[in-house]
Amino acid sequence: MLQVQALRRGKQQGSYDLWQHRTELEYGVTNNFQVALYLNNYAVNANASDGAGNSSGPYVPENIDQSRPYRSGLRYDSTSLEFIYRLWSPYTDPLGVALYYEPAHGPLPIDRRQVGRCMSADSFGSRSGLAVFAFFVFTFTFTLPR
Repeated sequence: MLQVQALRRGKQQGSYDLWQHRTELEYGVTNNFQVALYLNNYAVNANASDGAGNSSGPYVPENIDQSRPYRSGLRYDSTSLEFIYRLWSPYTDPLGVALYYEPAHGPLPIDRRQVGRCMSADSFGSRSGLAVFAFFVFTFTFTLPR
């Protein structure tokens, strides 16, 4: 189990703090395939955080009185699954290559969800300490039948 917290602070003026929390439970199915379950949460505080002196920014609802400070408290963002399949190992091949897929479901619009993560070199055992990741992102929206 892993708990990751990120603080995104500051705007052009005023104050803006976004805390993003991810709780991860990861399991190695095989030597090359791993899955993880994430519970994603956030908390945001904003006060006069844009050029016009309004409280706005990522995770700040548009339907609030933006002339006043906004504090969300801890809120649910989404639940996501992560699948990583290693094609080439950096230990036995000249380059470590993996396929990565992370679907998510939650109440926020897709463009505002906390999905994906910055993978470290340790994710695939990089020998050099340098890791380069390329992501091809495709977004699909669909409605489940009732």
